[in-house]
Amino acid sequence: MPNRGCRPGRRPSTALALALAGALTGALGAACGRAPAPAADSASAAPPATVEPVTPDTPAPAADSAPAVPPGVDEFLRFVDQQPAADTTRQVAALSADGLRLLAGAVEALAARDTALAAATQPRVATLRARADSLRTAADTAAQARLAGEATAGASELLQELQDHARPGLTDRAAEARAAAAELRTDQGLGGQREALGRFFRRAAAAVRGSGGVPTAR
Repeated sequence: MPNRGCRPGRRPSTALALALAGALTGALGAACGRAPAPAADSASAAPPATVEPVTPDTPAPAADSAPAVPPGVDEFLRFVDQQPAADTTRQVAALSADGLRLLAGAVEALAARDTALAAATQPRVATLRARADSLRTAADTAAQARLAGEATAGASELLQELQDHARPGLTDRAAEARAAAAELRTDQGLGGQREALGRFFRRAAAAVRGSGGVPTAR
């Protein structure tokens, strides 16, 4: 009987083709081992790490600062630091009068921190200003020397009272200003006492700084 399944020029049946494809797939799977695991679903991937915002460190509180320098104190200290030159007796008297008025303002500004002290010193502050004004207008050299001596002595007493109240531990500042005031002579014109006057104002400035807690470099 003739073989009909292998006639030349005839394609294999569909069932045979499927069987061959299945056998080939099985052979390839056996040769390559287990099939690779399917890729993880992107939705099931681990969430990215949360980045916490960086908060800057809170600065430490500043140390207690020194009290603010009152304008009256600052004006007097600037006068002492930048004291202009004076040659004639008249110029020295006018410059000294300016310095004494500014010193009165500095004492008044520091005393104002305490009501009782301000009330106690106010009359003598007014007297110091009046003597400074008289010194500026005095034409006689003897009167100028007398007024300068009285004004610096009165200013020293104010500095001492201010120091005793505000900074009793400072035992030398006001005393040094008082000693400088005592060096002024009433029988000599102020033109020849420029160094003594300058020394008084420098020591008065030191007393003001000490009583007011004002640093040297303000």
